[in-house]
Amino acid sequence: MHQKQGEPELSALDIARALKLAPKDAGVLWAKGEIEEALAQTEMAAESYRTALALDPSEKRAEKGL
Repeated sequence: MHQKQGEPELSALDIARALKLAPKDAGVLWAKGEIEEALAQTEMAAESYRTALALDPSEKRAEKGL
């Protein structure tokens, strides 16, 4: 993913595509939160993490994001 390459804007496009394919995937929502944090969108990131946890309470990465 572009996030690891320091390109969060491109990563956001990747996540948008992934969400179209799997809108209820907790891992995708966690990754969306990570990208939103990298873009300084902290409120949006928190919402993505909360949604990921609502879908899968065992998603520890999302829990750590909060």
